[in-house]
Amino acid sequence: MFRQAASRASALARQSAAGGQRRQMAEAVAADKLHFNFFLPGGTIQKDAAVDMVLVPASSGVMGILPRHAPTVAQLRPGVVEVHSEGTKDKYFVSSGFAFVHKDRTDVCAVAAAPLSDLDASAVAQGVTDAEAAMAAAKTDMEKAEAQIGLDTYTAMRSALTMA
Repeated sequence: MFRQAASRASALARQSAAGGQRRQMAEAVAADKLHFNFFLPGGTIQKDAAVDMVLVPASSGVMGILPRHAPTVAQLRPGVVEVHSEGTKDKYFVSSGFAFVHKDRTDVCAVAAAPLSDLDASAVAQGVTDAEAAMAAAKTDMEKAEAQIGLDTYTAMRSALTMA
């Protein structure tokens, strides 16, 4: 039984190698753009947009995604998603979520997002102050965790606005 499976796998590998070169050439021509989807629980920001590059705030650091990127899944931390297309840059602040990178497309699924230009610097500064006060007043582990999430998010918003 193992020999049959190994034989089938070898035949499949030979077929893939023979047709793979033609496929790779065709994909190289068509893959100069990244197909991008940006989803929220209540709607869609972008669907099947052809873009040049996307930068996402992954928990491991800012990750740049180009066409033909290696498939991966990244958890998003509070920060800015940048969508580069035709010389323009659209920036969105995300609270958290995931980026799913496939061979031919990338899907960003965020819990909450807003165009960076919609953030109000004074409201963000007040949010940082309120979150710091909530941290100081927190007594239970749950209160501390909720206050820390708020502080992390508002601090990331403040950083995003100072870099914009």
